[in-house]
Amino acid sequence: LQTLYETLEGALAIVSGRRIADIDGFLAPLRLPAAGQHGIERRPGPGAPVEVSGAHETALDSMRREFALFAERRAGVFVEDKGQSFSVHYRQAPDAGPEVEALARRVLDPDGPIRTVRGKMVLDFKSAAADKGRAVEAFLSAPPFAGRRPVFAGDDVTDEDAFKVVNGCGGHSIRIGDVESIAESSARWACPDTAGFSAWLEGLADACAESGSGMSSSG
Repeated sequence: LQTLYETLEGALAIVSGRRIADIDGFLAPLRLPAAGQHGIERRPGPGAPVEVSGAHETALDSMRREFALFAERRAGVFVEDKGQSFSVHYRQAPDAGPEVEALARRVLDPDGPIRTVRGKMVLDFKSAAADKGRAVEAFLSAPPFAGRRPVFAGDDVTDEDAFKVVNGCGGHSIRIGDVESIAESSARWACPDTAGFSAWLEGLADACAESGSGMSSSG
């Protein structure tokens, strides 16, 4: 990532459902442009402050409390509080999925400001005005991303919004995952697992370092 960031003259960003603080922790000491919580948080450059938009704390707090009480009673269900959004994980209790879905239908106002996004045994609750596609659009609207052909890779349902934006720009969208998830994706390209994508990314970085030439795409 460091090599690609330098080769692309800074046009490399992380777009995630996690907080930017969590992203920085995973990549430390590397700091990159980033969008966190599906774009609610955005940092246009490594040294820039984090911008927050589309937050609806009152509505989120009410739903967060409901799910926290549910998680206390249901083993294997975990609520991840991200501040301006939250996620309900049930990977350790797959049979709890219908109950989580039922509670979501009860507490979520379909006309309200909060949207739920279904991932891999997780429900994300966030502002309806934020998604990864909008986050990509925000990066592409300003230097050093503006005018470049975007490349975006992801392995979750929430990445589909970004795939559609990237496809619309004539870019390259890459879905990482099993055959079933890839078949249902709108991504142009596919990679079966994270190990394969990491190998591809490493090869790309090595090629860039050897050529010493700038690329016309951003990730």
